[in-house]
Amino acid sequence: MDIWRSAVVVEWAKLLLKLRWPYATFLITIVILCLKSTVPNLLSVWQLEVGTGAIKEGYHLSVFSLTKSQRSTLPIQHVYYLKTHKTGSSTIFSVLAQYCNSHGLLALLPSGVHINQRTPLLPAQQLMLDPRILHYDMVFNHQVYDPAVFKYLHNDTFKFTTIREPFKHFVSSFAYFRSVGNMGYLTSVRGYKDPISVFLSNPSKFEANGYSSYTNNRQSIDLGYEIHNHTFSDINYIQAFIKETEKRFDLVLITDYFLESIVLLKRALHWQTQDVLFYEKNVLLESHSLLVNMTPWHRQKHKEFSIPDIQLYQYFLSVFKFRMSQAVGLEEEVSELREILDKVRRFCNLGSIVRDRTLETIRKLEIPVRRWSDKVSLDRAKCKWLSLEEISFTKYLQKQRIHRLKMVPKT
Repeated sequence: MDIWRSAVVVEWAKLLLKLRWPYATFLITIVILCLKSTVPNLLSVWQLEVGTGAIKEGYHLSVFSLTKSQRSTLPIQHVYYLKTHKTGSSTIFSVLAQYCNSHGLLALLPSGVHINQRTPLLPAQQLMLDPRILHYDMVFNHQVYDPAVFKYLHNDTFKFTTIREPFKHFVSSFAYFRSVGNMGYLTSVRGYKDPISVFLSNPSKFEANGYSSYTNNRQSIDLGYEIHNHTFSDINYIQAFIKETEKRFDLVLITDYFLESIVLLKRALHWQTQDVLFYEKNVLLESHSLLVNMTPWHRQKHKEFSIPDIQLYQYFLSVFKFRMSQAVGLEEEVSELREILDKVRRFCNLGSIVRDRTLETIRKLEIPVRRWSDKVSLDRAKCKWLSLEEISFTKYLQKQRIHRLKMVPKT
């Protein structure tokens, strides 16, 4: 009961600290001090879940202050993820959305499905904002880079993104946005046995312009390439753009090393193994079959118009490989995570053609601590969140936000 009370008070405290409710901080302090003797776990829970955020937001509550070493080992809960297209980003979205939901954090959500697909960002139209909320904890929906978004985030927000080998990215985008996305400029390649070859033989004939294209250096566009001021052949700007991108992000993950990326992200955020469980989303088999049939000719034709994405990828791939070389025990932790994810998928029956009868009677999956992995405890309810698709998850968080704010007095 004490732990339950602690969690309830902390959740209210966390929400109140984000709202412009007069004297909220003073009232929270008084309540916590009064309850401290009867709820011994409260102070530690507060320090774990609220302490650093409260301090960095300007709420100077010395009774709750933490040392620098304590803050450095706390899980990072202020996260900006620039969700790029067709880079495994829906899976990363799922990891972040689950963490945000299970820890009672406030995400900066779109008013619709995505935040923005082009610049400039239009906060009043594209963001789900509330005047009582000073800052949001996380952002993880699709967007094109625009620094205007940081007005709504904490100053200590950890920023990261994902990119993918450009030719694989092109093939995946071509297949997905032609069949699932039903993009007109791609569906116009009709009546051909080999549409991707037809497209590559004369891309200017079919390609859409600017932000309307998802196959023409889209990774660079998502990361803020100034397409109205620079062409895709402007080598000097490309180099400057890459350097600026490196300054903007604390971590750039590589989809082609997905498990390694998840482990490095987990370590950077000081999260637990259970926090990064996932089931792959938006995997289109058609793109895999297309890749098998690609030839050096296809790659060369793609290379001719993809200079920004290629140079961007080559640079950050070298940075990522260096990070991997410096990460002690990375290979072992990746192996452990692969085994854990396999057990989770079988327990939740995710993507399984044949059901695992040995796990059907187990109500909770318990995976013990290993050398590089924390204990994982998973019940059947968690399986629903692992499999929930991005749009459905976004709508759930939007409804939850409306419900939570109804319970908070307006100023």
